[in-house]
Amino acid sequence: MQCCEPTAEERGAVKPHATCCGNRGRATASGDPVGWETERWPDDMAGPTPIRDVGILTPSVTRPLLEHVAGDLIFRKPNVTLREGTRLVSFLSDAAHNVCGVALNSDAGDDETISAELVIDCSGRGSRLPGWLQQEGYDAVEAQQLDINMGYTSGTFRPPPKWRDSSWACLMLAIPPSRRAAYISPVDGGHWVATTYGRGGEFAPRDLEGFLEWTRGLAHPDVHDRLVEAELVGQLRSYNIPTGIWRRYDRMERFPAGVLPAGEGFTSFNPMYGQGISLAAGQALALRAALKQSAPSGGDPLRGVALAYFAGCFELNAQAWSVMETRDLAFPSTRGLRPADFDERWRVSHAIRRLAEVDPDVHRLSVRVLHLMEPTSALQDPKIMQRAMALAGET
Repeated sequence: MQCCEPTAEERGAVKPHATCCGNRGRATASGDPVGWETERWPDDMAGPTPIRDVGILTPSVTRPLLEHVAGDLIFRKPNVTLREGTRLVSFLSDAAHNVCGVALNSDAGDDETISAELVIDCSGRGSRLPGWLQQEGYDAVEAQQLDINMGYTSGTFRPPPKWRDSSWACLMLAIPPSRRAAYISPVDGGHWVATTYGRGGEFAPRDLEGFLEWTRGLAHPDVHDRLVEAELVGQLRSYNIPTGIWRRYDRMERFPAGVLPAGEGFTSFNPMYGQGISLAAGQALALRAALKQSAPSGGDPLRGVALAYFAGCFELNAQAWSVMETRDLAFPSTRGLRPADFDERWRVSHAIRRLAEVDPDVHRLSVRVLHLMEPTSALQDPKIMQRAMALAGET
């Protein structure tokens, strides 16, 4: 468990202009103050961890504010148009069974087709691309998945006056045999967002009384003790994530030109690890690189884009999958193929984890790997491995 309040020095270290994508200052200027957390490492399956600043600043904002800031940046561009109340009906195909556009339908009942040289499918878990591919004569897309049976319930709370100005936040992981986890953080509007996670059907209910009672079953009382004195704002909402899935378009023998998957239509893993936006951003960077690489001096400017894109995404996708696979298969409620090196992964990760307790640099590197900011290979440096194994009493 990690419950902490940033020091004055840590809060002062947050510079509005020191942004990723230039958004931090915009978020704080959009209205109410924004909570900023200093990323730390909570207790995990290896035991307690030191409370330590690892140099990662994480915005704590509500979804509406995040979408407002992102939309303000995106939709001010003259070549971007937002179609509200519009659904994708189908991809359009040419005689060679490549994608050449989309068919749309609006809430008003209007049908429309849009021609396109390249369509990016970001429609999430409900993507129609796998079904369309089979209709057009392509092979079925292999779905590499784990049955994680994860669900979460989330709500916004107004803290009592005595905690209204506090930057306190708490992350409580589920450690087997427990299947319950929780997270509270201050957000814009002077509120808290509280999210509970459950595995194997042990989900928090959506009624307030049941939700609060569920938090009594957490490993520590901190979350329950705070929430019983807070006021629910709006409704509690629940979401079920039955599977973590990686659609292996990269393994298809044939793939059409004119379309590429991205986001949760491509990789949708356990949200507990907070990697979804990192994956989508990495895929966007891979797309940019693929477009630059495939652009010839003449001929088809999109030739070879799919191959280059899937190759560019592979390492990042595989790294995030490995995190989910290794951690989730430690729970009996998870169903899926256990990798042959599963025990070895845990042996090595526990050794590195022990080293991270006494070495702040290894601690920081471990967190950066978890958040997909560094490749897994960064922790496989021979010097790190030798020290970790020696500390664990292995050679």
